[in-house]
Amino acid sequence: MNIRDPIFSDIYVDDIARNILEDPHMQRLRYVKQLAFAYLVYPGANHTRFEHSLGTYHVASTIMRNIGDGVDSEVPYVGLLHDIGHAAFSHLSHFALEHYLGKTHEIVGEEIIKSSEIKDIISDSTLSFKRFLSYFRGFGKGQIVTGALGSDRIDYLSRDSYYTGVAYGALDANRLIGKITLSRGAPALYRQGVSGAESLLIARYLMFSSVYYHHTVVIAGAMYGKALSAAIEAGAIVPRMLPFYNDGQVISMLSAEKASAGLTERIMNRRLFKRVYDGPISKEFQTAELVDALGAAGLKSSDYIAEKLDFRIRDYELPIVGAGGGPIGRLTGISPLIANLAKAMNATRRLVVACDSSNLAKARPVVSRFLKSGQG
Repeated sequence: MNIRDPIFSDIYVDDIARNILEDPHMQRLRYVKQLAFAYLVYPGANHTRFEHSLGTYHVASTIMRNIGDGVDSEVPYVGLLHDIGHAAFSHLSHFALEHYLGKTHEIVGEEIIKSSEIKDIISDSTLSFKRFLSYFRGFGKGQIVTGALGSDRIDYLSRDSYYTGVAYGALDANRLIGKITLSRGAPALYRQGVSGAESLLIARYLMFSSVYYHHTVVIAGAMYGKALSAAIEAGAIVPRMLPFYNDGQVISMLSAEKASAGLTERIMNRRLFKRVYDGPISKEFQTAELVDALGAAGLKSSDYIAEKLDFRIRDYELPIVGAGGGPIGRLTGISPLIANLAKAMNATRRLVVACDSSNLAKARPVVSRFLKSGQG
């Protein structure tokens, strides 16, 4: 079966993938936005985790075929299922999974797979469920999906760029895909693919600065986080059920709960908090200390947001191999551009503080004194 896709044209879906896609847990992803509230800034950003999962599957399948390891490979299905544990509004709900359940979305995803018909679909095929789980956890060939140049990253940068209309995320995906191989059971890159890796890292940095960390996106996301926490604390949402709700269901529950209704209504009508500060901070900056200072000035937690952002990346390293597959170095050793950009990104830290316009006069002097004191 072929599925038409605006990024990769036709995506071929085999019988195993089709059966997985029909599972209700996968169908839920049709109603989970890939970029949460980014549509408030970029109206086209209404694409979903379902589309992204298909694209990640397609890229992983293509890579495995290119390296001659695509027969009976579990890797493409890891790509298809890698986001099944995402709660509503994707990354914005991670804190709730971790704080209330003590789990990452990857662990939640594995639990869903094990307890659903998806396990039977994989086990009843020619695939090994044991190998699938190993790859799903990111070991060995699983890095074809989750690694520095994984199919997950290749798809989301291409797809997010397309739907936001921001050219920064555009990269030559087909050329990069064609230069990925395996070395000692893990992903490696042919020397000719270094320029593609450079373009991906540059695209990632620019997409973070212009889309993912756009101040309006950050403010809306932080307001949602406060609303979600309030609803959970009020008993309106049971944390263990979060991975089974879609965006619309969560918004409905937040709107119905008094503790979260006000913030939710503001988000949905784009009446967001206004910026108090948006700029660099030091490595030593502690958000908790600023929160205490704002509280002492009379601001309640629901009156403002204070988000510390960092651009740190830890997974940009990759073996580089020659035409014959022999190792010739590491990515940062061969590409000074990647080494320097990674260093610069890891040193970048930013603070966004925002509140209701009625509280700006209270918040501004507090934040200003706090930053001037050297604490920021």
